[in-house]
Amino acid sequence: MPLRRPPPRRTFPELTPKHSRALEDTGYIEVRKGGIGRRPHTWFRMTPLGQARYSRHVAALQRLLQREPDQDTNPD
Repeated sequence: MPLRRPPPRRTFPELTPKHSRALEDTGYIEVRKGGIGRRPHTWFRMTPLGQARYSRHVAALQRLLQREPDQDTNPD
């Protein structure tokens, strides 16, 4: 039986401690810190509140994309 590769992990190197702290303080994510071997590692998990707010945000963006362009806007 051939070995299967594990699914790729999502990493967010641009998620700075300042951003993660703000998301954690608002209750959108949970943060767990630990280590793998000798290397520090941080895990993030979206909370139900964070998932609900994210879904609302995506829905609002989709509504914006579906709107008709303004008639007054001249592309020139």
